[in-house]
Amino acid sequence: MGAPNYPFAGPREAEGGVQFICSAPKAHRVAIVGDFNGWSTTADPMYDREEKGAWSITLPLQPGRYEYKFLIDGEKWIADPGNPKKSKDGFGAYNSVVEVKR
Repeated sequence: MGAPNYPFAGPREAEGGVQFICSAPKAHRVAIVGDFNGWSTTADPMYDREEKGAWSITLPLQPGRYEYKFLIDGEKWIADPGNPKKSKDGFGAYNSVVEVKR
């Protein structure tokens, strides 16, 4: 997967909260899963509105530090390739980390 080829890779502040984007052009569904939603695989589905493989969601996160991953097609867990901030996940891989300061 690699970093998305649009100007805002990784989480960014957006109207309504923090926007997350996952580049997954061959995916049928993508969800963001993290400690902000109890690691629920169904709570926060992402959307590919332009059908170009750029899945996105904006979450109204309160100030704090959050760990998350993307779940592709219900089986492939990946850290956010556009976000260099990582934390060990306890399973031999990494979670991505976002810190909300507002």
